[in-house]
Amino acid sequence: MDIMNQFLKVVKMLSKADALMPTQLMTIPRLFCFIGLAIPILAQNQLTVQPTSCVYKEGDDPSWAKPDFDDHDWSPTRPDLQRPAESPHYWMRCRFDLRPLARTGQTRIQVETFAAWQMFIDGELAGAFGDIDSGRISMDLAQRRPLPAGAGEREEVLLALRLADRSRAGTFARKTPPFVLAGDDRLLESESLGRFAGKAGEQFLNYFFSAVIGSAGLFLLILFRADRTRRDLFWLAMTAVAVGVFRINELVSHFQLSYPYWLDSLLYTLSNGLLFVGQVIFFFALAGRRVPMLYRLLTVLTITHLLLTLAAHLFGSLSLSQSAIWWAYLQPEVRTVRSLLLIVLATAPLAAFWPFWRVPKGSRLLFAICVLWMSGVMANFFAQLPWISQSTLIMARNYLSIARTPAIFGMFFLLARRQREVYVERAELQSEMKAAQQMQRLLVPAELDLEPWVAVEVAYFPAKEVGGDFYFCRRTSAGQLIVVGDVSGKGLKAAMVASTLVGALRNEDLTDPALVLGRLNRVVLESNSGGFVTCLCALLREDGTFVFANAGHISPYLGGLELEAAAGLPLGISAEVDYESASAHLNPGQAITLMSDGVVEAANAQDELFGFERTLKISCRTAAEIAEVARAWGQNDDITVLTVRRSA
Repeated sequence: MDIMNQFLKVVKMLSKADALMPTQLMTIPRLFCFIGLAIPILAQNQLTVQPTSCVYKEGDDPSWAKPDFDDHDWSPTRPDLQRPAESPHYWMRCRFDLRPLARTGQTRIQVETFAAWQMFIDGELAGAFGDIDSGRISMDLAQRRPLPAGAGEREEVLLALRLADRSRAGTFARKTPPFVLAGDDRLLESESLGRFAGKAGEQFLNYFFSAVIGSAGLFLLILFRADRTRRDLFWLAMTAVAVGVFRINELVSHFQLSYPYWLDSLLYTLSNGLLFVGQVIFFFALAGRRVPMLYRLLTVLTITHLLLTLAAHLFGSLSLSQSAIWWAYLQPEVRTVRSLLLIVLATAPLAAFWPFWRVPKGSRLLFAICVLWMSGVMANFFAQLPWISQSTLIMARNYLSIARTPAIFGMFFLLARRQREVYVERAELQSEMKAAQQMQRLLVPAELDLEPWVAVEVAYFPAKEVGGDFYFCRRTSAGQLIVVGDVSGKGLKAAMVASTLVGALRNEDLTDPALVLGRLNRVVLESNSGGFVTCLCALLREDGTFVFANAGHISPYLGGLELEAAAGLPLGISAEVDYESASAHLNPGQAITLMSDGVVEAANAQDELFGFERTLKISCRTAAEIAEVARAWGQNDDITVLTVRRSA
């Protein structure tokens, strides 16, 4: 009746669980513990039997399985798995009185430990789990094997376990000794579920908040897909997903599901590695800074350590794994140094925002959230120092999850606000770009105003969506006016200046190239654009006379030669400048080439400029050919080429 009363109290408490207030959140782990107790309580009408005594000895000797072996000098405590030993195996001998189970049906022995083992009952092999030579196991740790016929009727039964615990020493294996129990299948399964519920209850907050963080990471990845330029968003998502994967993998091991040992090791390594790398890169990306060399080095050392341990687990023999894991993980000095390095790595938020007293007012909340995250990570790493107790480690992990969760969501909302600001800026930029593209259409007319005795071929390739080059052709009473120019700067501002010049050329009655440049110089100065414009203005008369003036632009080419003229200052530099004209003659069918500096300044992968010599050699080609050669060399500026041909 006492047992039933206890169970009814559990049921009554569980029935009120939905009425829990937020202030009672800390009682939820206790509910899991009650569930764990309730499962075996329901089965108390049956019996389980624990060993009357268990002793341990390090080493490996087949004679230790014999029931008459004298083990009086063996230790009642398990060997210290955190020190090196000559043998990777050790033995455990337990004695059972199984007579109380004689009437309950077939009796089984359950062994639960994170290790490969062989089980001997009264000197005979009665079962095995995993590979005793390599130490590799699956994750269904609670294994049950039937007793030999008649064993349950004897007053004492000897169970001897040969274990290869050192293959995974340093994770779950070093925390608790092997657990052995006798009973029937249903009761043993209830016992296992009860212990799992108790373990889950101890770290309920850790698992719950880790699941929340992992889910938030998946949502952040969806947001990152919408804007792949947000590196901070990506690394925050990777960090959150790594937290979820790590804890889920740990939780599954408590569930004792059958999945491969190598998968557990791989998930552990990947999630830890991604967590270490992700959070370091994230904090510095958030602050808009490069990761310093110290933190890069610490990250590389941490990842190297994880990979070496993984290799020892997966590919080494048992003795090799024992040695490698000992030196890489178990040795107290190495573990201490590793934890201290991880603590230094956890200070990434302070380094990213240093000096933190100069953090801008708009980023102080973000910095405070980063420090909250850092406090949880550092507490977890401090608790992993060799002399810290297991209970303290559990408390530190719970605090880590509690600290991470508001940090993740706080960062999410702050990053969402920043994302909204980016969207607004991009919308404004897109609107500006559309306006600039409309301006560009004015600078690159589809049809040219040409005399019937003139043919002009144009090749125009802007380096970006909107270029700073422009060209203009207009018939005048004196002949064909041709202008090529390059506005300093890019985008809408450059397009506005160029459109102003094109508008001035359309309304200009002057035909002398030097006077035209003088007029355009005043237009640029009056626009107060703050930039300058290189420009070449030319007039081709019907008799073949070619008059031109240059304002800091590339000289024209005729017959494979560069036409020289006094190179005046670019437009917009000074009001006190007079431009001079020069002249040449075009024969019928002959062409003259005008271009922007995008041809000369094309640069290849070795940063070698195309240059004037190469430009001179191809100056007799068509406009399209010249532009293509420059683009193939390596375009890094607007390319504009005009070939002006006098008809025969």
